[in-house]
Amino acid sequence: MFLALCAVVLLSLVVKVGAADADAIGPQFPISSGNHPSEGLQAGFQDEVFNEKTGQYLVVYVAATTAETDDIYGQFVDVNGNLVGGEFRISTTSADHGEYNPASVGYDSETGRYLVAWDRDETVQARVLNPDGSPVTGETPIAAKQDDIETEAIAYSPVSHEYLVAWKAFSDGRVYVQRLNQDGGQVGPDDQVVGGSPTLRVDDALDVAYNATSLEYMVVFNAEPEAGGGEEVFGQRLDLGANQIGKDDFPISEMGPPGDESTTFEAAPPSIVWNSNLNQYLVAWHGNDGVPPFATNEREVFGQLLAADGTQIGPDDFRISDVGVDGDAKSNAFRPRMAYDPFGNQYLVVWHGDEIISPLIDNEFEIYGQYLAADGAQIGNNDFRISDIQPDGNKEFSANRPQVAYNTVTCDYLVSYFSGEPNSTDDADSAVFGRRVAGSVCPDRAAPVLSALKVTPKKIASGIKLKRRKATASAAAKAAPKRAKARYTLSESANVVFTVERKVPGKKVGGKCRKLKKGEKPGARRCALWVKTGKKLEQGAVAGANVKSFSAKSFRKKGLKPGAYRLLAVATDAAGNVSGLALARFNVVQPR
Repeated sequence: MFLALCAVVLLSLVVKVGAADADAIGPQFPISSGNHPSEGLQAGFQDEVFNEKTGQYLVVYVAATTAETDDIYGQFVDVNGNLVGGEFRISTTSADHGEYNPASVGYDSETGRYLVAWDRDETVQARVLNPDGSPVTGETPIAAKQDDIETEAIAYSPVSHEYLVAWKAFSDGRVYVQRLNQDGGQVGPDDQVVGGSPTLRVDDALDVAYNATSLEYMVVFNAEPEAGGGEEVFGQRLDLGANQIGKDDFPISEMGPPGDESTTFEAAPPSIVWNSNLNQYLVAWHGNDGVPPFATNEREVFGQLLAADGTQIGPDDFRISDVGVDGDAKSNAFRPRMAYDPFGNQYLVVWHGDEIISPLIDNEFEIYGQYLAADGAQIGNNDFRISDIQPDGNKEFSANRPQVAYNTVTCDYLVSYFSGEPNSTDDADSAVFGRRVAGSVCPDRAAPVLSALKVTPKKIASGIKLKRRKATASAAAKAAPKRAKARYTLSESANVVFTVERKVPGKKVGGKCRKLKKGEKPGARRCALWVKTGKKLEQGAVAGANVKSFSAKSFRKKGLKPGAYRLLAVATDAAGNVSGLALARFNVVQPR
């Protein structure tokens, strides 16, 4: 399978940014190095993940180590599309060309570590890496020997502190999973069967997503029912122990005319993402529906929204891609992959497609993308082109099998793919490329700055009424105004909360200053405390200079006791970002 998908393109390609790339950010760039001495595929079959702990992507891929052998490699990429450090080897045991199937990567959101998994036809290997790519474990087999293992998918639960690795064994047509702890050690039963049956044989790729609200996983796969019909997409919910929950192997796709049980119409490798805002899933696949305007064997990308329990939501098998001209079976879309933007509550779906619209020709593949709203509706530019493998008009220069991940730093996507044409000869070059794609607007993370806070005048009257038997007020108290003004500057509009604290005597005990008990004398261990007094005041303030007028009674109905005070101010903007604390001192006086 691996050799049948060899890729072709020169590593030194210079790419242009044209109108078709309106949603791309900057040019495409090489991710794999040019130091892979092979007469076949030099680098490809990649996967990627964004690590919120490090603010970097890790892209892993199969690449040639010698003219006869392959290994699994990795490369870090920052959010601006710059390579971080050099390419590094992950696997320790080389394989002959064509033995390694695509690599997969997931990450531990608690520690920032990675889990990389790959297979060599008969077993699944895994290795845990530190956030800097250094190994935590050796190359470890996590599956018993099975015929024709392929396509690992990885999810991580910060609740169980475990990875879930899923794969397919074609020999018996089943989906298997294995739980691993943060150090890569196996947890629970070995090789749990979670999908497929003697009457539902699983084939090709699969995917898995973690649901942080329902605390469970969803595995999706394509399989062919023995009862008839082509391959369709099915799903299975799993609890944190990888036990099946809900309906067994429930159907998701339904390609072909209603009631048609022929094998002509089918759905192929699915992808799944979880919507954290709505607690829903989006599943996508490529399929040939055969219902007009489609021709038989014309493949497009379709999707289905699912509730957390797997119930279908909205339109059935809605169309996502729009490749070439409807009715032309030569124009096709393949292998969609998706990422979810939680800030914009939208998805990006990417695939490789054969547009056959000039200047592109038949069997010349490029990477395309489509944004979807949370309800599955298409938004933005239609089927915008992401890759730019030049020259156009030559099928030997193509892009294949994209992967995509969203980053929460710059709030955009990295789409990776490998260059070449699937049916090329074995004497050409290939490489893994990447390109950034725009996301929605990043949330405001900048805290407002509240500065230059001061109170004028520095003395105000206490507001506490004198008892008749007391003496008249001092001259200073009589002269003190009843109100003061707090002046300050803000960097942006925000809600400002004011509180006051009164300075009171205390006593040092155990190195800390505590409040005096009733009748207690501090002695030589005298200290001072600031104690919150009264209620808070609020003001909707603007960017620039602001003034807030207050009196002693603004904070306490009866007024403030005489003494030393400080005014504290904190600003919170519309996005919930909070400023640092600002303070200014003033005094309260009253008659004696």
